[in-house]
Amino acid sequence: NTLPVITFPTVASTCACWAAVSIMYTNEGIMTDALFNAQSPALIVADTEIISHAPPRYMRSGIADTLAKWYESYPNLLTGNDFYLRLVTQYGAFARDILESTGLKVIHDIENNTFDYEQLREVIDCIFVIAGLCGAVRGLADTQGLAHPFYNASTAVPAMRGKLHGERVAFGLVMQAVIEGREDYETARRIRVFKALKCPLTLSELGIEQNFDGAFALIADRMQKSTPRYPGLEHPWTQDELKQAILKTDELGRIFLDGSPQAAAGNTPPLSAVPPLKAALDAIKPFKAARSLESVRREFGLTEIIKLAGNENMHGASPAALAALSRIAAEKIVPFYPDTGLARLTDALAGKLGVRQNEILFGNGLFEVLSFAALSALEAGAEAIIPDPSFGWYAISTIAVNAAPVFVPLREHRVDLDAVLRAVTPKTRLVWLCNPNNPTGAYFTGAELEAFLRRLPSSVLVTLDEAYIDFAPDDAPRSPGLIRRFPNVLSLRTFSKTYGLAGLRIGYALGNAALIEKISRVRAPVNVNALAQEAALAALGDDEFYNYVLAENTRGKELYYAELSCIGFNYIPTAGNFIMIDTRLPAGDVEHEFIKHGIMIRSGVEFGMDTWIRVTIGTEAQNKKVLQILKGIGR
Repeated sequence: NTLPVITFPTVASTCACWAAVSIMYTNEGIMTDALFNAQSPALIVADTEIISHAPPRYMRSGIADTLAKWYESYPNLLTGNDFYLRLVTQYGAFARDILESTGLKVIHDIENNTFDYEQLREVIDCIFVIAGLCGAVRGLADTQGLAHPFYNASTAVPAMRGKLHGERVAFGLVMQAVIEGREDYETARRIRVFKALKCPLTLSELGIEQNFDGAFALIADRMQKSTPRYPGLEHPWTQDELKQAILKTDELGRIFLDGSPQAAAGNTPPLSAVPPLKAALDAIKPFKAARSLESVRREFGLTEIIKLAGNENMHGASPAALAALSRIAAEKIVPFYPDTGLARLTDALAGKLGVRQNEILFGNGLFEVLSFAALSALEAGAEAIIPDPSFGWYAISTIAVNAAPVFVPLREHRVDLDAVLRAVTPKTRLVWLCNPNNPTGAYFTGAELEAFLRRLPSSVLVTLDEAYIDFAPDDAPRSPGLIRRFPNVLSLRTFSKTYGLAGLRIGYALGNAALIEKISRVRAPVNVNALAQEAALAALGDDEFYNYVLAENTRGKELYYAELSCIGFNYIPTAGNFIMIDTRLPAGDVEHEFIKHGIMIRSGVEFGMDTWIRVTIGTEAQNKKVLQILKGIGR
C-alpha cells in the first residue's frame, strides 16, 4: 500500500487514467470485470503507437467519457470563488474545446490511417488534463453529476454491457442536461459531439428499447440508492423525472440520427441540429497533403528539416517575383480588391504562350481550377474516368458533385490511354489526365494524346493537368496548340513548380474560348489575390530563373538515375520534379527513417505502392543526402 502506482492506460481507459479502477473488456467490447487498486496512480504512461492502431471505438469512448467528466463538473466549478477553481475552469474549457474539434479529426484520421502523432498526443494530453483536473478539485467543489451514476447503474442491465463505459456515460450526460433543464444550445452541443463520436443516444442503440421498463427499474433503483441528490437540482430527483429525461434523450437522439423534419415534429425543443448535407460527402476520403514542417519539427524535436515531400521548388522562388513583392506598397494594394479580370497578367501570359486572352482562366491554385472543371462538367449520375494512382483531388472533386469516379489502373506506371477509352460509357462526362502523372512521374507523348483525342467522343471533357509539363521532354503534348483543334480539352497549369510561387496559390486553365467562358461562370469574382497577380506577372519575365530550375532538375534526375542503379533500387524515369523509388521495404518504415535524418519524403502507401517512396528532386546537396540515406538502407 506504500508503493506508488504506475498506470499504463489502454485506449479503453485513457479517460479513467487517474482512477484506481480499471474496467476490463473482451475484444468485442463486452465488459467482463472491474479491477481496483489500493490508490490512485502517481504516474501515467501512454503509448500513442498502440492507441493509434487500436479500434477507433475505444478512442471515441475515451473522449466521450472525458467530456462527460468535464460537463458533470463544470457547473459546480463555476459556483466557487476560489482562484484555483477559476484557473481549473479555464484550463479545462481549453482542453474540452480541443477534444471537440481536434479529437474528432484524430478519430477520423485513425480510421483512415492518415493521422499525425502530434495531434494524437494533443488529444491524449487533453484527456489526461481534464481527468486530472476534475479529480484534483474534489473537496473544493462538488463534481458529482448523473452521467456516471447512470453508467454504474446500467451495469446491472445485461443488454447494456455490450456498450463501453464512455458510450453509456455519453447517453447519461445528455439525460443529465435534460433533467437539469439546460438551454437548447447546450444540449444540442453535447448531442452533436456525441453523435460525431458514434455514441449511442437512443434506447435502440443501447439495446433496451424492447425491454425498457425492466431496464429502467434496475437503473432507477440503483441510481436512487447511490445518488439520491444531485447539486444540479434544488430538490431530490424523482424516478419519474429520470424516466422522462431518458425518454427525451432517446427522442433527441432519433432526431439527430436522421435529421429529418418529420423526426423533429411534435413537442421537440427547436435544437440547432447540423443541417443534412449531401450524402456524397460521406463517400469522400479526405485529401492527404504533405505534412507541414512545423508538425514534423514538434513530433521529432528537429530544428532543421528538408521538405522533399510536396514537389515544391527547392531552389526557391523567382527572384523577379520576390523583388516585385518587395516593391509593392502594401497600403495601396492590401485594403482593396484585386483586379478581378487579371488584365495585365492575362495579356502577358497570352503573349508568352501564343493564345488569346479569352482562352485563359485563372484560379486560386490548381485545386480551385480542378474544382471548376468538376462543377461545370459533372452532375448526379455522370461518370468521370480517373487513371489510378493519380492526383487525389480528381476523385474528391468528382464525388463532391454526386458524380461517380471510374478508376482505370496504370500500365507499367503510365496512364493507359487505350484502357481509358475502353472505360468510356454514355455516362462519361469527364476524363482526368495528369501529364506528367503525379505520383509516378511518367508521361505520354503529344502523338499519343492526339490519337486518343481523335477516338474520344467530343462530348467528353478532357481535363489535362499539366502542373509538371515544364519538366517534360520535348515530345510531350503542348496544349496551346491543342485547344483550338480539340475544343473539349482543358489544360491546367500552375506557377507553383518552376516559378516557386506555391505559397501564393495561382494556377490557370487554357481552353477553347467558348469552353472558358462557360466554366468562368462558376469562378468567384475575386479569386486570385493582388500579391499573387503581381508576383506571377514578374515571374513570367524571369527566363533566367526558369531555365536555371529546369537545368538543375535535369542534373538532379541524372544523379538519381546513376546512383540508384549502383545501389540496386528500381525507379520510374520521371518527367517531373520528383522521382518514385522502390526501396523493397515497407514505405512507412523508410519514411520514418528519413524523418530521423531531418528529411521529409512521401510514402507510396497511399498510392497503393507499398514499398515505394516519392522524393522531390532538390538541390545537389539535398539529393546527395537522400542518396546517402538510401545507400544505408540498401545495404
